[in-house]
Amino acid sequence: MFELRPDGLYQIKSNHPLLFLCGYLQVLAIARAYGQLHSYGLVIQWTNIDDRSIIKFIPMRWLHGENLKLLKDLLLDSGFKVTNLKNVWDLITQYLHESTSVPTRALVTETTGWLGQSYATAGWSVNCQDDELFYIGTAIDQLKQLGSLHSWQQHVGRLCEGNPLMVFACCTALAAPLLHWLNWDSCGFHLVGNSKSGKTTVLILSASILSDRSYCYTWRATANGLEAIATGRNDMLLCLDELHQANPDDVDQAIYMLANGVSKIRGSKEGFAAKTNRWRVGFLSTGEISLSETLAQIQKTVRAGQEARFIELPVARQYGAFDYLHSAMNSKEFAEMLDRNMAANHGTVFRAWIEYLSKQPNLAEYLRIELAKIREKLSKTQYGNQTGYALDRFALLALAGEMAIAAGIMPWEPNEAINSMRNLYECWLDNRGHHHDSEEHVLRRILAHALPHWGMGLVDPSQALQDGDVGYVVNDNDECEWFITKPAFRDGLQIQHVSQLSQRANMMKQRGWLITNEGAGRFEFKRQFPSGKPHDRYYRIFPSKIIRDLHLNTQVSQIKH
Repeated sequence: MFELRPDGLYQIKSNHPLLFLCGYLQVLAIARAYGQLHSYGLVIQWTNIDDRSIIKFIPMRWLHGENLKLLKDLLLDSGFKVTNLKNVWDLITQYLHESTSVPTRALVTETTGWLGQSYATAGWSVNCQDDELFYIGTAIDQLKQLGSLHSWQQHVGRLCEGNPLMVFACCTALAAPLLHWLNWDSCGFHLVGNSKSGKTTVLILSASILSDRSYCYTWRATANGLEAIATGRNDMLLCLDELHQANPDDVDQAIYMLANGVSKIRGSKEGFAAKTNRWRVGFLSTGEISLSETLAQIQKTVRAGQEARFIELPVARQYGAFDYLHSAMNSKEFAEMLDRNMAANHGTVFRAWIEYLSKQPNLAEYLRIELAKIREKLSKTQYGNQTGYALDRFALLALAGEMAIAAGIMPWEPNEAINSMRNLYECWLDNRGHHHDSEEHVLRRILAHALPHWGMGLVDPSQALQDGDVGYVVNDNDECEWFITKPAFRDGLQIQHVSQLSQRANMMKQRGWLITNEGAGRFEFKRQFPSGKPHDRYYRIFPSKIIRDLHLNTQVSQIKH
C-alpha cells in the first residue's frame, strides 16, 4: 500500500511507521499519442528538489525489464528526490503499476498547434475533445501573460488605429494559426528600415499578441537553433529581429528551411534516420537591409522562391513605422508609450483568439470563401503567380484582422484591417522587383548625375513620349516641376536592391524634393497629360530645390530639355 502526500510518496505497512520513498509522484492519466491506436503510456507529474512541478509522458514499456532504466534516468536527471533504500525502485514501479487503474484518459502530443479542433502549446491547451490533452514536447513555454484582454485592447490595440504597419503586425500574429486550415506552407514578411525607425517596436507589438518581448529572437542568435525554435512555434508566429547582423550564409539557408517546414534528415545513434521535425509558421523579420543586400555580401542573388516566401515591406511611413501618433508629440514619445503599455499588457489576445477559432464550424471552408472576397477588395487586377502569392498573404492578414474585430478581440472599427492591408499591398507593389540602399551620401551622388540625365530627356506635356524620353517638364507658378516616368526614375536613382526605391524616394519626399497624391507609404503622382493615359503615374520632383539643397554647381536653366 502507498500513500501520496504533498511532500512525497510513502509506503504503508501494518504496525510500521510510514516509510518515505521519494518525492511527489502522481499518475495523472493513461494516455496515447494523438492520432495513434498504439503508443500507450502514463502521464506522470512529479516535483523535483527545487520544488518545480514537471509533467511527462512515459511509455508503458518503461515499466518493464531493462526499459526501467529509462524511467530512472528521466526522474533522477530532473532532480527527483529518491531515498537510498535497496528496493526503492521496485516499490516505485509497483506504485506506478497500481496507478494504471486511474480512470482518466488523455491524448499526448509532441508538437504545438492544431490537433483537430484542439490546440496545444507548451504552457496551455484549448481542448475540444473528450480526453484530456497534454503537451509532452521539448519546447519551453514562452507564452507569457500579463494584464487582461480588455487592458491590452485599451492600451495597445487602440494605438494601432490609423497605423497600417501596426495593424499589419497584429494581423501577422493572428494569421499564423490560420495557415493550417488553408493547408498553406509557412510564409513570412520582412520589414526593412533605417535604424530607430520603429521596426523593432512593430515586431514586439506582433509578439505582444502571444507573449512579451522575450518571444522575439535575433537572426544571429538563432542560426543554429532555428529548427528547434520553429518546431516549438508550429501554427504560431515566429519573430526574428536584426537581419543585418546575421551571417548571410545562414540567412540563405534559413529562408527555404523555414518555408519548407521540415528539418534536415539526420542519422540516429543506431544508424537509422532520426525523426524529422515539422512545422508551419508565419514569421516576421526586421532589418536595416533587404534580403538581396544580405546575399550580395556572399555574391549571391535572391532566388524566386526566397522572394515569394520573404515578402519585404519598407518602413517608410509618415513617422518611420507610424502614421498617427495619437496623443504623443513625436514618434519617439509614441514608441516609448507603446513599449510601456506592451510591457504591462501582453499574451492575452492569442489564447482568446484560439478559443474563438476552435469553436468555429467548417473553419477551412469559411476561410477559403472569405479569402476570395477580401482578395477582390484588395485588388481587382489579375497578376502573375508571385504577385498573386503575395496578394493571398495580404488578404489572409486582412481576413484574420476582420475576424478578430467581429469576435470582439481586436478593438478596431470594421474594415480597419482591410484598409491597412490594401495600403501595404500597394506599397509592396510599388517596390516589387526593385532594390535600394539607404545611405544619404549615395543619394546625393546619384542625384547629381541623374538630374542632367533626366533633364535632357524631358518633353512638353503637349507632346507624346517617345523612346528615350524620361517624362514631362511643367512650369507652374514660376516653379519648374518634372514628372519622371517610373522606369526612368528607377534607372536614374540606380536602383539595385529591393528597398532602395522606397528609402530614396522617401528621403526625397521628406526634404520636399518629391510630392505624391497617392497617400502614405507611396511616392508616385497620378496625373493625366494631353498625350498620356488617364491613370499614368510619375514621380513629381522639384529640380531647383534639389539643386539648392545639395549645393550642386548647376542650374535648371542650364539643363537642356
